[in-house]
Amino acid sequence: MDDREAAEDYRRQRQNANARKHGDEPVHHQDAYDRQVLLEAARRAGANEQEIDAVADHYLRILSAMPQGSAFDYPGAIQILGNLIHRVEAACDNLKIPIRGGVVFGNTAGAGPIASQMAVMQTDMSIIEVTLPFLVFCNLVSKALAHTVPEPLGDLAEYKLTFDLELIRQRLTQENRKNSYLSRPTSGHATCSSNLSPT
Repeated sequence: MDDREAAEDYRRQRQNANARKHGDEPVHHQDAYDRQVLLEAARRAGANEQEIDAVADHYLRILSAMPQGSAFDYPGAIQILGNLIHRVEAACDNLKIPIRGGVVFGNTAGAGPIASQMAVMQTDMSIIEVTLPFLVFCNLVSKALAHTVPEPLGDLAEYKLTFDLELIRQRLTQENRKNSYLSRPTSGHATCSSNLSPT
């Protein structure tokens, strides 16, 4: 068994023990490939009726290219983490920053936004684990941050972030979108699908 396999095996043992501790059941991975579930997730994520088929197709392509993960890994979480980790590793490679043997990653059971990274003894690998509420939290923060960007001043290149709390509050209050993420709870299913968009 090489270092990556040993680290992944240890990650799955930790994940399994943590899931049992929290009373979690294995994920029904077939739901991630259910077209009706994906169409509804696309609607909840804000896609209009003309876009939902393209969003569902895009997500199915991503899922088919993604490693299966463990029985407790949510496909959407693996997709999000895998994409981020790939980008970080590419940047580290480009900047000649050593990353040792790399990482194995997945979601873990737990309440609240929790993310952790730990070294795996006797290997050059690390484990990155996040809870699903951590992904929801990051998604909501990124959306809130995007809403602080004012309308363009002149051409499209003139966007500017503001840190004036009163201006941000006014902008968020003025936005009264039908399916605002600020006014409705996010379900666990939408959690894994909220970043879906065709590229």
